[in-house]
Amino acid sequence: MQIHTQASLKRKVGTIKKQLKQSAREAQHYAQSAQEREQQLAELTNELEKNMSDYAQHEENANLLQGDINSKLYEKQKQQAVLDRKQKLITKYIDLEAERIEPVNVDEMRFEVEKRLMIANGNMKKVVSILTSLQKKFPHLDQVLNRVSQLTDQE
Repeated sequence: MQIHTQASLKRKVGTIKKQLKQSAREAQHYAQSAQEREQQLAELTNELEKNMSDYAQHEENANLLQGDINSKLYEKQKQQAVLDRKQKLITKYIDLEAERIEPVNVDEMRFEVEKRLMIANGNMKKVVSILTSLQKKFPHLDQVLNRVSQLTDQE
């Protein structure tokens, strides 16, 4: 066993005090670093939450814009169909005027036209019934099926 003198014990206490002070400085440095990291993490979390909120808002805006685009496309198609029918009718009038086609005898065609109209109306009712059934079965397709339903509306 080693016997310690008072001088050697003082040196040893001094060395231990220096090590203790060094350890305290290191602990303080690590605590400060940990606190800085916690603050950075909190800032990043706040930034992430803000970005997620912004993203959700942008997504909602995109969905609204897509709905508007779809509506405008539907209206464009509808207007194009009306324009096509008008142009076809104008062409028939021009052909009639130029005597390239014979005028239709209304009395002779009345029965055939009424028969076709009744068949078309029956088919239209079937289509409307199918669309209604699909809307009940698939509510997530409601917007699309409503646009298709609008095509069945009489103008």
